Amino acid sequence: MIDLFAVQTQEMTEKKKPVFWTDQDLIDNMTPVIRDSKDPEKDLISIRIGGTTPVKVFNNKGSRTIPKGSMTELEILEQVKGLDNDKLMPALRSAHKGLLASLHKSKIAKATNIAKAKRLKQDEQNLFAIQKQEEQLRIEVNLARLQRDQNKTNTLRASK
Repeated sequence: MIDLFAVQTQEMTEKKKPVFWTDQDLIDNMTPVIRDSKDPEKDLISIRIGGTTPVKVFNNKGSRTIPKGSMTELEILEQVKGLDNDKLMPALRSAHKGLLASLHKSKIAKATNIAKAKRLKQDEQNLFAIQKQEEQLRIEVNLARLQRDQNKTNTLRASK
């Protein structure tokens, strides 16, 4: 019997969490970003890890300007990878620490939002129960008034 999914299973690679990234993973996960700058003849380039965290490899800055169209993303990435490890690795490790801190903050914020939503849901249920009790009390008061009014009309008719 042939296992049809064996090839797919072998091809799939498990993506590491940023907490477990090694120095080589940091280098492999760098992505270049080219954006338009205020000057229409220049582009802003930056290197990021994890998609959002800037790496300060351009003289301790996160980005630099280049003439528009002078370099592709691949060329930028090759230029940064070609930097001396004494300059590149401290910048990558610093960015990695920032990425981990950002992920930790977002995890805490998500847990806080979930807890807040649960509290609000519970408060909403409590409010609904209070409103239901108030409505029941109004109904009882109205019934008592109707009965009292009916008793008055019955006693007035009986006395005539």
